[in-house]
Amino acid sequence: ELAQITFLFTGSEESGLRGIMNFLRDLPDSQIPRNFLNIDSCGLGVLTMIASEGWFRTHSSDSDLRRAGKRCAKEKDIELHETGRSGAYISDLTPILQAGYPGVTISALEKSNRVPLAHSESDNLENISTNTLVDTTILLSCLAKDITQVAETPKP
Repeated sequence: ELAQITFLFTGSEESGLRGIMNFLRDLPDSQIPRNFLNIDSCGLGVLTMIASEGWFRTHSSDSDLRRAGKRCAKEKDIELHETGRSGAYISDLTPILQAGYPGVTISALEKSNRVPLAHSESDNLENISTNTLVDTTILLSCLAKDITQVAETPKP
């Protein structure tokens, strides 16, 4: 079986996660991806893997994906942080984790674990860090390759 990678760009995150909720609702179970990599707000800040998501009830991101992310970051010499398990981060991955699917969010955050410039008048193209975008692309490429190799490895 060949590994498949689906790139999904959703909308309406800030108005109730409607894009990802519709994706999950309309996709047959047989087509649900094995792993979700959610790339969210990676234009400025330090790349960070989100360990858990949710406010009232938190859901942990996939530990295998987090380990793969750390391995890729080390291999590619990319600074990559990880949040604690306190939650309070909501993204398009939250409903995926709630549904029991494996995934991890990678975001570029300030040292205080806040999204820099989000939803302010300074949130514009002039303030995007090219280095952060390049590091995000390299990390995502390495993770996609890692996931593909794992999926293609024959099981005993």
